Amino acid sequence: MWVKFVASKTPLPSIFIDRDGTIVQEPSGPALEDFVVLSERHLPVLSRALHGLQKLSHRFSFFVVSNQDGINRGQISRANYEKQNRTLKKIFKKHGIKVRYWAVCPHTPEEKCACRKPLTGMAKEIGKRFAIDWKHSFMIGDRETDIIFGTKLGMKTIQLKWNEKRYKKTKIKPWKKAPHLSAAADAILKKSCKSPF
Repeated sequence: MWVKFVASKTPLPSIFIDRDGTIVQEPSGPALEDFVVLSERHLPVLSRALHGLQKLSHRFSFFVVSNQDGINRGQISRANYEKQNRTLKKIFKKHGIKVRYWAVCPHTPEEKCACRKPLTGMAKEIGKRFAIDWKHSFMIGDRETDIIFGTKLGMKTIQLKWNEKRYKKTKIKPWKKAPHLSAAADAILKKSCKSPF
């Protein structure tokens, strides 16, 4: 797991965000390797994702938490993955969006690490460096593992509609479901205006 740290003492209402299938289009296909973003040239930002992040940027801190087992499977290198994120950072900067940390788990399920979602290792490591206000924070992702991850940490969760089958058959119920990040942002802002949580 690779995370950049900057100390923080003030509890931060935060948005934890999955990357592939949430911010950028996740490839799909019949084989496992078809779900890996292989290059920054194939990194389309999903419709309304930037708009959604812009809506939230003045009220929340952003943290990206991403499972990327393609790294340890040898499908992409760490350098390639980091290059993709640098491309996203440039796009975000143009739109006034700042992600405080980009956390990634490179492990396969077979490696049984502590950081792969739905386990909470990535968030716990971030929590050691940032004082996160978990109760007033949210997890946004397209997979059931994202919802379990956020629920374990006491966050409200939003599942995005990337895959129709997953979207309808999620066993654990998210706080909300949304068609895209912009709609998720609207739900979060509406909730944030109604305190207490």
